[in-house]
Amino acid sequence: MNPSRPLLHLRDPIYPPPGGWPVLRLGFRPFYLLAAAYALLAIPFWVFIYAGFPYLNPKEPMLAWHAHEMIFGFVLAVISGFLLTAVKNWTGLQTPRGGLLGFLAILWLLARLGPWLMPLPMWAVIDVGFDLLMTCLLGRIIIKARSRRNYFVPVLLLMLALANTLFYASLMHCIKLNWLHPVLAALALIIFLETMIAGRVIPMFTRNAIKGVEQYRLEWLERLLPVLTLLSLSSWILFPRGAMTAIMAVFAGVLHAVRWWGWNPLSSWKKPMLWILHVSYGWLIFGFFLIAAAITGWGSQLMIIHVWSVGATAGLIIGMITRTAQGHTGRFLCADREEIVAYAAIMIAALLRVLPLLVPVLQAHYLFWLITSASCWFTGFLVYEIRYFPWLMSTRVDGQDG
Repeated sequence: MNPSRPLLHLRDPIYPPPGGWPVLRLGFRPFYLLAAAYALLAIPFWVFIYAGFPYLNPKEPMLAWHAHEMIFGFVLAVISGFLLTAVKNWTGLQTPRGGLLGFLAILWLLARLGPWLMPLPMWAVIDVGFDLLMTCLLGRIIIKARSRRNYFVPVLLLMLALANTLFYASLMHCIKLNWLHPVLAALALIIFLETMIAGRVIPMFTRNAIKGVEQYRLEWLERLLPVLTLLSLSSWILFPRGAMTAIMAVFAGVLHAVRWWGWNPLSSWKKPMLWILHVSYGWLIFGFFLIAAAITGWGSQLMIIHVWSVGATAGLIIGMITRTAQGHTGRFLCADREEIVAYAAIMIAALLRVLPLLVPVLQAHYLFWLITSASCWFTGFLVYEIRYFPWLMSTRVDGQDG
């Protein structure tokens, strides 16, 4: 199949070529490319460190770097690119582009180089500064448009900035707090964001792609689920061993499963761009049940973290950054061989990362499973970077701006 898959036909109007660098015309372009490139570098580097080069065991600063950068570096870059694009659609107002978008991308990149090039306080100022700037820019647009349905976005971004601030404060010993707690809080906020966004897009994408698909939507559940999810995640952070945490997590998992089943996930198995989203949401549901399992003595926090970060979050990311990149560059929404390889690689990476934590006998070869999982992760994002780099660096195939 032609790799460009243009939508332009002979009778389509020819638009005048828009000005400026194509990569800076809409937020998804630079941030998807940067996020995928960072994923390619950060995970292999972490495995290299974990395997004993140059340390016999990972020291706390490197473990903190890994946890922080996968959440506040990789995931937040994707969230930024997605929101800079989606908020424009939600409000009809222009989001940062051109020089301002380029400045945001450079600021994010400087924050990733911070641990190696600058003192910790300077790294903290640049990184948190990026978070706050994104919050202000997007919040201003949403409030100006009076898009009340999306007021949660700047609030959530502000809470992520606060979690990031607490992370740096703990590293600098300004407060008595384990650096892991703000990272877990940020992961919980991201899971909440995924709950909100997935509830909008996954059933809609399924209806649009599969004509006549049977679905159901329970209004009471849609009102209750965000509140219950937030309470369950908050309890997980504050009372990770509490009985009430286990009860709320099971309740949340059941309601998420009911919601997911209403989207008719089984209908998506012939549509890779759909099943990657449905399966990833399944990982999200699994994570809630694992909270209860860990409290009762089976499983661990490490397992929950990777079920949510690799299975749910990375799965939703690879599904959304392929779909939105195709749509916003003027291409047909179609998963070719490259997309299918990327989807399968990330899902296998999640399975292999969690498997030795689920099956104790496999822990004797833990490093093997870690390396194999990282190799699949690397493959998935390498395929994305190779395929989508020329698309995101060039103008839309239909000649329109964006």
